[in-house]
Amino acid sequence: MGTEDILPGPYFFSASGLYSAWRIFPDDKDAFILSTVPTQDDPHTYENLNAAAFGASSLCVAVPSRLKATKSEQKPLAGMRIAIKDLFHLKGVHTGCGNRMLHDACKVSSSAVESVLDLGGIIVGKTKTVEFGSSQEVIGDWCDYFYPFNSRGDGYIAGTGSSTGSASSLAAYPWLDITLGTDGELKLEAAVHLLKLIFMSLT
Repeated sequence: MGTEDILPGPYFFSASGLYSAWRIFPDDKDAFILSTVPTQDDPHTYENLNAAAFGASSLCVAVPSRLKATKSEQKPLAGMRIAIKDLFHLKGVHTGCGNRMLHDACKVSSSAVESVLDLGGIIVGKTKTVEFGSSQEVIGDWCDYFYPFNSRGDGYIAGTGSSTGSASSLAAYPWLDITLGTDGELKLEAAVHLLKLIFMSLT
């Protein structure tokens, strides 16, 4: 590979090769269930990222530099940092559906997620959902994981709905561009997190 093939952006160099540098952010709002990065061999296959930032006690999420992203008609989501609800399959990592019992890695991605990847999006993690994506109460139906915080108001306004992890993360983190949720209570979740809701067909 010649220098003309290297895109702009931060890198790490070692004896084994040249690697892209990603920045790590703490998930202060407890909105994510896991952080993900694409594998070195296949950009459509992902793996869990177990990393911590200095001084952070929460899960940390890694995001790529936007310097290497070149949007086009074929890749309108190029370089965009996207989080998906933990009901969507992502090849290489497990889908827990808000439950710790499910932990087998998925062999294929959901069609909506695959469409996002085809359009150039980068999945940085999976967001929390109430168990099995059912309708929920703020405390009663969150058994295995802690309920995400809503960054609006005094930080203790209750979110609502099974996609509250996606809403909470998008409202709180400027380094996140898009989150995927599921239809049902999305309008209410967008309202309590002061978000703009866009319905898109990715199939």
